[in-house]
Amino acid sequence: MNKTSLLALCLLLGAQTAGAGSVVPDAHYDDLVRKARSGDTAPALEYLRQHVKEQTRQQQEDHIVIASWAGRDSEVLEAYAHVQDKSALSAPILASVARAYRNTRDYEHAAQLYRQAEKIAPDDPQWVMGEMLVMADGKRGRDAIARGRPWLGKVSSPDEARLRTVMAYAWLSVGERFEALHEVHQAFLLEHPGPFDRDVLERYGQVLSRAELPMAGLEVDARLTPVQRLQKQADEMALQVRMSHTGGRQEADRFVAPDELISRYHSLLSQCDRTPGAEGVARQMRIDRMGAYEARGMHRQVVAEYEQLSREGRIPSYAEAWVAQAYMALHNPGKADELFRDVIAHESPKDDHWTEDNQNHVRSLLEDDRPGDARQAMDTLLPTIPKVHWSINYPLPQVNENWLSTQLLDVDVMQANGDERKAFAKSRHLCEIAPAQTSPCIGYGALLEEQGRYRDAEYQYLVVQSGMPRNQSLEVAQLVNALNLREWHRADVLAEGLTQRFTDEEGSRQALRQNEIAHMAEFQLSASKGHSHSHGSNGSNGNPIRGNDDLHIEGTLYSPRFGDHWRAFLGADYTSGEFGTEESTTDHGRWQRGGVEYTDRNTVATLEASTQRFGDVGQQMGGKVTVDRDINDRWHYGAAYSFRSAETPLRARAEGIWANQGDVHASWTPSNRTSVQLSLSPWHFSDGNWRWQSSLSGSQRLWTWPHARLDGLLAISGSRNSISHIAGDSSIDAGNRKTGADYYSPKSDLSIMPGLRLTHALYRHYDRQWEHYLELGAGRYYENYTWRDSEGDHNRHDNTPLWMARYGQDIQLSDVLNVGASAQVTRQSYDGVSERDIQLMLDMNYRF
Repeated sequence: MNKTSLLALCLLLGAQTAGAGSVVPDAHYDDLVRKARSGDTAPALEYLRQHVKEQTRQQQEDHIVIASWAGRDSEVLEAYAHVQDKSALSAPILASVARAYRNTRDYEHAAQLYRQAEKIAPDDPQWVMGEMLVMADGKRGRDAIARGRPWLGKVSSPDEARLRTVMAYAWLSVGERFEALHEVHQAFLLEHPGPFDRDVLERYGQVLSRAELPMAGLEVDARLTPVQRLQKQADEMALQVRMSHTGGRQEADRFVAPDELISRYHSLLSQCDRTPGAEGVARQMRIDRMGAYEARGMHRQVVAEYEQLSREGRIPSYAEAWVAQAYMALHNPGKADELFRDVIAHESPKDDHWTEDNQNHVRSLLEDDRPGDARQAMDTLLPTIPKVHWSINYPLPQVNENWLSTQLLDVDVMQANGDERKAFAKSRHLCEIAPAQTSPCIGYGALLEEQGRYRDAEYQYLVVQSGMPRNQSLEVAQLVNALNLREWHRADVLAEGLTQRFTDEEGSRQALRQNEIAHMAEFQLSASKGHSHSHGSNGSNGNPIRGNDDLHIEGTLYSPRFGDHWRAFLGADYTSGEFGTEESTTDHGRWQRGGVEYTDRNTVATLEASTQRFGDVGQQMGGKVTVDRDINDRWHYGAAYSFRSAETPLRARAEGIWANQGDVHASWTPSNRTSVQLSLSPWHFSDGNWRWQSSLSGSQRLWTWPHARLDGLLAISGSRNSISHIAGDSSIDAGNRKTGADYYSPKSDLSIMPGLRLTHALYRHYDRQWEHYLELGAGRYYENYTWRDSEGDHNRHDNTPLWMARYGQDIQLSDVLNVGASAQVTRQSYDGVSERDIQLMLDMNYRF
């Protein structure tokens, strides 16, 4: 006899007893009880509530039973509280109260009542089964299994079948799905071929559903209502949604499952609209459908569905993880951070997705430019993940993939916090200890590229390619590497492969965008405006090199790339400056140029022709050829030759003097933290002057913070001229003044200026970045020149201070538009007189 039948019999007998000794009418109460047995519990409960104080002992028990049938747990407990002698209650009544305690999650009182019921009827296993269910709900699943195991083989087959379904429930509570399936299978065999007990079938279906076999549970119990059947199908769909996020599918089929799920959800939601009472199932389907949308890369649909559902009620945390990932893909990491925090708050380290959700949370903080918060979150995550794990039938420990992926993420956190050296060392170590894994070595290659070691990164990718030639992350990294190495054809081949296979992946889209930009036309613009002020009198007016109130504008337009290696370009330049002594004149210069640029893996070469017009000299032709070569990632050299060089001082060009310029240069860049450049330039002026100019410059990263960096700078330059200009009083012996150069040309000079540059990031959000910087330098300027006074010409040697301050801002408005502006103040002496030079500069680069 099951619990329902037993309770009904007790209630019927109780009604008859009440008629014998109660003050209430017999027939009326009997009718209320019969209605309650048939399912209409409201009249009986209303009557019993009105007569709480007049209830007999049996009516108090009736109140408990009928309220239990109605599912009113609080009323059951209230009626139980009115019973004075609780020790006289029957076992079924105690079980009803225990069930109410269980439903209200008061597991301790529920277990006590089931144990009291067992003492009253020790041969009935249903009280033990009730206590087992309570123990399983109270996270004591293994105790529940131990409690029921002694009863196996000692009860009837129907009772043992029910007992095994309860044990299966307990096994599920501790995560043992296969043990649970074994128990329900044994229960099924005990009642085969039937008829099957309804409780057994119901629990069998529940276990199959919770064991992620909901459709099998649907087939077991054919007596489900339409809403219940939709619920089973919703559970099956939810399982398939989780499977659609796994990476075991073929490349061509990776979107087949999400597309089928989305189509099937559309059909099932239509059924829910036509089924009364299926509103809750429809909401669950819409929540789970967001997972299918996310697997398909339909991020905007995920966010739109989430915003609508969140207005109707709370969204479960597992679905918030999908929404957070969608916000990340839509470049809204701040919103993703809020959702990931909520997801993690509802998880524990034992949950399957705990590590992945914590990692994604750290990524959201990094993308939101919050490296300090990312460091704190990473420090919390790192100790929770063991380095190795043991596999069955394998004698050696293996590297834990969750540990490895977390360590790789820690490298990114180190980079963001300025620990570049530690990040590089750790990345290299991870690649060495897990060479069979693609991610560590690809990540190491990416760090090599950030340091400008493109060929070393290429070799690293080739090593990975030998084991995983079709890996998407590898092909993305190789495409970026090909662009950095100027291997345009290889980049196009890789881009074509990614377009065919991984167009919808975020990493692929970014790499394809870089390749698209590399093939765009380009416009470069630079402009500067200066003003000079002399502190003293040397017969000059402002800066002797550029003049006073100088202006320079230069624009260059490059064509899209053609023939893999070539770009044509056109440019126009304008320059002006005010020179003179007592009566200043403004000199002007204009020139137009055009040519071609050739680039390949190791070479950048340009060939240029120009037309030039300076002052009243008339139009002249000029030309320039440059060749730059890479020996390897660290060493580079180049040479250039300019006929009628555009860099000839404006004052000389205005006087009809032009110069041919040669240049040889070399540079050493062991990393992105260190660089040294050396150049030597011989000039031959049309007035016979030979100028030899050399320079040595370098920079060294001194310190790095999460949003700032400090670099040390050094600039040394010097020159020697065969014909010197003559400084001093130009009115003296004017007839002989032409013996000197008509432009600034000291016999020799040397400037040495060390400095510091502090760069601070104001804003960073994906392709948009905003930085400002302050550059300070101080040194000495040595000049050997000719000075003319009333006593004649004299050699002078000056050793004067030199300083410079510059402030600027660089703004990257998008991945195709960069704008920079700066202001610079320089204090330097020329011919013994200090000049203060103020320069305003603007530059822009735009690709289209």
